[in-house]
Amino acid sequence: MPRRRRPRAKEPKKPKFKIPFLDRGRPASPFCTESRWTIQQHEPLPPFGTGYKTKHRRGEEILAQMREEQLPQSIYCLDNQPPGPEPAEDAPRLDIEVADALRPLLTCGAHVVACRILSGTIPSQSPSSSSSFSSSTATACPPPPSSSPATIVAKIFDPMYYYHNGDYDIVDLADMEYCRETAAYQHLVRQGVDGKLLPAYFGSYSLELPLTDEQKECLAEVKGEDHPLLQVPTPVRRVRLILMERVEGRPMTAQLVYGDVNGMTNEARLDVVASTLEAYARLYFHGITHGDLAPRNVFLKDESETVDDLTKCKSIAARRLRFHRFVDLGLAYVLGHPESSFPRQPTSEMRPRNPIRLFWHVFDSGAVNMYYWLPKEMRSTETFQLWMLRRWYGDTRFESVGAVPIPVKNDAAWERGEALTNETWPDTNGEDLQRCDGDGDGDGDGDEDENGHGNGNGNGNAKRGWQLPSALARAMATIPGLRAISIVIKQPTCAIPDDKTVAAVCDASHTTTSRARQLDEIETQTTTTPPTPPTSKATEKDQPKGFR
Repeated sequence: MPRRRRPRAKEPKKPKFKIPFLDRGRPASPFCTESRWTIQQHEPLPPFGTGYKTKHRRGEEILAQMREEQLPQSIYCLDNQPPGPEPAEDAPRLDIEVADALRPLLTCGAHVVACRILSGTIPSQSPSSSSSFSSSTATACPPPPSSSPATIVAKIFDPMYYYHNGDYDIVDLADMEYCRETAAYQHLVRQGVDGKLLPAYFGSYSLELPLTDEQKECLAEVKGEDHPLLQVPTPVRRVRLILMERVEGRPMTAQLVYGDVNGMTNEARLDVVASTLEAYARLYFHGITHGDLAPRNVFLKDESETVDDLTKCKSIAARRLRFHRFVDLGLAYVLGHPESSFPRQPTSEMRPRNPIRLFWHVFDSGAVNMYYWLPKEMRSTETFQLWMLRRWYGDTRFESVGAVPIPVKNDAAWERGEALTNETWPDTNGEDLQRCDGDGDGDGDGDEDENGHGNGNGNGNAKRGWQLPSALARAMATIPGLRAISIVIKQPTCAIPDDKTVAAVCDASHTTTSRARQLDEIETQTTTTPPTPPTSKATEKDQPKGFR
């Protein structure tokens, strides 16, 4: 007779968290219009989470205890205050008044409100001369009158109004977003690019909210009347927030819904996507990985000429939308931070990385979020990579890209980025690039075949001539419609700054503000624009249906 298998021991089931039907201790949002608050400058703890060495600050024991006790959201937030030291008594204070709610509160995350500064001091954010990760100092500034326009935005990380289903620690999540966003803004201030790629940063603060009578009753019923929070004369709960500049323009999502993007030409839509990806490359060059490249986090601004209301409806196709600012750094991390898991971009790279290298994997990089901004005939991986090659290959504003990975057509594993660990990009200094094709500026003695690919041994310098490597030629053969332009994508040598120019621009000490100065000076000295290759018309059958 066959042996009977021993029954496996059943694992104990985790207690299922039941969301209370009615939470009396969770009132409506207190940050309503015309409400006034006194905030105090606060120094956050080091950042943590994805991209940093520390993944959780509070640990999973507190989350398991919350599931076991089945605590309502209000009691959980009252019993677990944000970690970290509180502001000192002499820390600068601000009196603010809420003017408008910019993000509708749907129990999804942080509040974003526009506010006015009634009185107090405004922190002066200036680049620090040292490379240490330290905060800026606050200096007195004359307060604007209460009738002034609301130009300050407050982002309030209140876990009481985060989405709560028991799967994660909402107090830890709010603290994580607050610390990560503050660290990213402080890093950009030290880099000297505050207010260029993101809103201007005005510091981090802490706010004290008095407990309501219902919250006191609920806390006494669940935790007992001897709870430490109820032993003080005026019990309060603490909330963190940051202040920043109010951004002009509209996010890309609003442009899709209300801006009539379908009325724009394909070239105008691609220019918007290109300006956004180039701005992301500049942000990465300064040591920040955004972590959430979504249309809702990208603000656009119309740079076309101003028209009156009568002709505005006729000028939709003539709009010149361009990238303006990134927002929402709750998932961003700082490269090279003492707590970061990823190093800074090598100092040998004096220009931003090419968007081809950053966004070649459309899913892993977040470029897939630009799907609805692309023309319908370009919504596929192959054609998007083709467009990037034609747009940025040989662009002297970015680091050189000698060879690109050979895409495997109809290979979902490659497009999903599963082969990313086995991929090695060539050295950006040009020493490890493959020999160029016979069409280059080198001594190519071979003949060209019917497809225009050189068969000789081109000995031209890949760093100077920006030639077309053989690896890129093989990649072009796999992409529909790219073979016809394979021999015209190259740059004149005069467009590339020589070693003396680069050495004069680069600071040997590589100070905290050198990268911003290097980027601006190289762009001003490199004035030659790349030639636009002819457009190759691919048939409708060659166009894939979408990102696979």
